[in-house]
Amino acid sequence: MKTNRGFTLIEVIVYLALFSVLMAGAVMSLSAVTRGADERRRAAAVASEADFLEAKLAVQVAEAHSLTGVVFDPVARTITLNGVPLTSANVSVGAFTADRVEDSRGSVVAYDVRFVIDGEEFSERLYLP
Repeated sequence: MKTNRGFTLIEVIVYLALFSVLMAGAVMSLSAVTRGADERRRAAAVASEADFLEAKLAVQVAEAHSLTGVVFDPVARTITLNGVPLTSANVSVGAFTADRVEDSRGSVVAYDVRFVIDGEEFSERLYLP
């Protein structure tokens, strides 16, 4: 008498189907994790770029008492200060405005600076010393 020591074709197909479903779930989970990590990395880079830009503009206001020399190039999507780039090639500046804030006598006391980096809006009030 012959003993049956293997798997039938139906069993192999069922196991392959179950394995495929499990692997598809694992791949989707891994994809979601890596996408989330990429988004967090991009958000950190944008925040770092914004902090750097705000710090440079604050130094300019403190030293020169104005924002003259700051230029926003909408074509290149960069901000420069006296020809020196303040933004890196890693980000894209969508908009930049700097409005003067005056006291009751008409003297400039601060600048309201607003800019958009990679779709995220930032604003800061830079006071004159």
